[in-house]
Amino acid sequence: MDNDAFVNYIAKLYALKPGNDLVTGAVNMGVASFCSARPWTFTKAEVTLTTDSDGIVEFPDDFDGVISMRERDSSSGGWIHAWPEEKFDYEVPRLDNLSGSYPKVCKLYNDNNTMRGQMAPPVDSMVIYVTYKRRINTLSEISDKFIPGLLAYIHAVIQKPGDPGYMAAQEAVDLWVKKLWKQDRKVWARIFREFDDADLRRFIPWWGVWNW
Repeated sequence: MDNDAFVNYIAKLYALKPGNDLVTGAVNMGVASFCSARPWTFTKAEVTLTTDSDGIVEFPDDFDGVISMRERDSSSGGWIHAWPEEKFDYEVPRLDNLSGSYPKVCKLYNDNNTMRGQMAPPVDSMVIYVTYKRRINTLSEISDKFIPGLLAYIHAVIQKPGDPGYMAAQEAVDLWVKKLWKQDRKVWARIFREFDDADLRRFIPWWGVWNW
């Protein structure tokens, strides 16, 4: 799906000029709202990272949150809890012993617009397998089957509270999200079956990290 073509389509749909700020803003807000509405499979990505001498990793540019983290050492591999900076800084000094225990913890923080992770305890050259939510920057990254959901969100953004079609637009959003999620979560079910029972009990699900 081409960005410019989609924006032009929305502009024509509402009889507005393609360069109109309302159109561009509505498309951007609609895409952001739709992508965060559910843990869609198209926002899931995987990467293998290695800590530096300070136990720090740098996440990819499109990183938008952790789904799960695991050390990929066959002899001692285990799940890692991803904590926001405030929780990490408060909790870690109060933990009695982090050495050799699982799950380990990782502080997520923004360092001059670069997302990094600080392991506790810090371990040099630790290989970590990360499943993460990626930030969607272009419409071409979204499958065409999700277009109805995007259109519903964009229409809801353009409607103002009190407009005759406002409530209907909100209902359309709920309808399409439920319908598309019913289809997409079947893919998640196949992903979950790749883990054994012990892994599933330790798995840090997306909905444990974000509220939606």
